[in-house]
Order: sequence, then C-alpha cells, then structure tokens
Amino acid sequence: NYRIKLKVTDSNGGEAEAEAFVYVLMGPTAVLQYVSPIIEGQPTTIRNLSYPNDPGSTITSVSWEIDPIFEVEGGFVDGKDEYIIKAPFDTYPATKYPNTFPVKLTVTDSNGRTMTTTANIEVILRPENQAPEAMFYMPTETYRDIIVNITEQSKDTDGGQVVKWEWILPDGCEEVEPFDPDNRDENGRATYKVKFNKLGTHQIKLIVTDDGTETNFTRGVVKTNEIIKNITVKNMPPVANFTWMDNPMQGQDVEIINHSVDHDGEIVNAKWIFTPSADVIPVEPLGLDGGTVYFDKPGDYTLKLKVTDNDGATDEIEKGITVAPAIPEAFIYDDPYHKKQNRLVTFYGE
Repeated sequence: NYRIKLKVTDSNGGEAEAEAFVYVLMGPTAVLQYVSPIIEGQPTTIRNLSYPNDPGSTITSVSWEIDPIFEVEGGFVDGKDEYIIKAPFDTYPATKYPNTFPVKLTVTDSNGRTMTTTANIEVILRPENQAPEAMFYMPTETYRDIIVNITEQSKDTDGGQVVKWEWILPDGCEEVEPFDPDNRDENGRATYKVKFNKLGTHQIKLIVTDDGTETNFTRGVVKTNEIIKNITVKNMPPVANFTWMDNPMQGQDVEIINHSVDHDGEIVNAKWIFTPSADVIPVEPLGLDGGTVYFDKPGDYTLKLKVTDNDGATDEIEKGITVAPAIPEAFIYDDPYHKKQNRLVTFYGE
C-alpha cells in the first residue's frame, strides 16, 4: 500500500490538504521445483509450486513450455500440477549431451497479472558401463582326489548384475557338484566343488559377464572380466603300520600283517628290516601284505617297515619285540607197553 498526500495553497494564502491510498498489485510468483543435472534416460519430476500474492486473487491459468528433447508424462492430476520428464538415450557414442534444456512456466492470476520462470535442466551422459569384477577364493594347495571348495563372489560394481559365469577347469580336474549362482549364503557367496586326479600346479579360470545397461543407467555394451588362480596338487604320503604277536616264544610262528595305507593312491613296495636278523627265520617270506617268521633265539628284536606309494613317497615305522626262551617238555616212553611180571622193562626219555 502507498499513501499519496496533496496540499494546495491559493492566492489569498488559504490551504487545503487531501490524501489517498494506492494498492499496487504484485501479481503471482512462478515457482518450479526440479532436479538438475539429470542423467540421460533417468526420469525426474518437475512440479509447479506457484502461488498468488494479492489478497483475494487466485491462479487462473498455467502454461508450460517444455523443450522437445524431453519425453513427457503427467499434467494437472489430483490437484497437483507436475510432469515426469526424461531425456532419451542417445545413440552410442553420445554426441548430444551434456547440454542444458529449458522448461518454462507462465502463471496468470485472477487480476490478469502474469509471471514466468524458467528451469534450465542440464542433462549429462550416462556413465560408461564398467566391466564386472570376477572373484573367487580357494586354497593354494590340496591333495589328489580331495574335494576342493571354491568360493565365488563376483560382482558388477556399477549397479548392474552378473548374469553369466563360465568356469574353465584344467585337465585332471572335475566338478563334484555343478555351480549354482542362485544358491548363495547371507554374504552373497556361492560354492563350487571340484577335485583333482593329477599332481602338479593347475590353473582355474572364471569368466563373468554383466547385463550391460539392463539394470543400471549406463551406456555401452555388455562386458566381461576374468580371473585366473593357481592351485598345487600334492601327493599325500603313505602311512606305514603293521601288527604282530606280543611276547612270542622262541621257535613260535609270528604272523606279521602290513596295515599301511595310501589315501590317494596305493602302496607299491614294502621293505622289512629286522635287527638283529641272523636268528629270524622266514616261514612265509615278508612281502607287500606281510608274512610269517619265527625267532631261533630268545632276546630283543626290532622290525622296521618302510613303504613306498605309487608316486614315490615313503613312510616308515619301527617296533620292538621281546622273544622269550622256549620251555622244554619231558616225555618218557616204555617198552614193551604191556608189561609182565618178572620181565625186563626199558624206559626212554627225551
């Protein structure tokens, strides 16, 4: 509001005053709510939040001018005046973006006053689709025919998804269970079970492929990545062991049984060494499965067994035994067996 005051004086010196109040219309305020910059292909909402300023006035008309670059949905619905706009994907590689495109809003109130505001919305390029990260973990060493658990935890670092997994196994490696990428623990890890039947250092390769731009706002093509890790398959040495009779006597047959094992192959040679050996007499010669001997003299003896597996690894064990002296038995023979009174009888002893 403004006050205007008028004071006049005539030629006789008389004076008079008058005043008036003037109201100046402000008109509406045009307001746009929006986000800038936006990524190409990603929708965003732009809203009309305009309001009248003059008492008793209302917004009577709204006019939008949206740059034709945008795909537009919406309008005045349920008391809200807003649009969802989206800058379409450009042909790869991009030549159109980044750039700024206007959205103009003009509002008019019931007093006929208008106001215009413009939102300059910057559209930026989608980032380039990045290759996924291939990752798995496994031990660096194992033994033949032992199950190896491989833990896979690949990911797509730019918001996409890994959609393909290709395992390349070396010769001598076979899967125990098929790889199931959908079967994961609470930490997102999947397990692949394999085993090896050949010694040496082997390579396992994993190739992963992402879904390109299907689930993220990126541009470009489907990409792959790979990782290679080594594992050394070692021979598991044999374990030597045998059993025999406790505390045998001189001259008594003693059975010796070879209980040696090789968990990833077979025992191909067994070497038996008695100390002392001169008074150990073989009954059934000691071989791969064992044998039978007797001891010609009492005393303390040791037996060492050294076994070799089919890959040349060895193990040995040594045990001691005490041989007791033999106990003599007395026998008396008489002749003749049927005796007669007053006849000669002869006795023989041994």
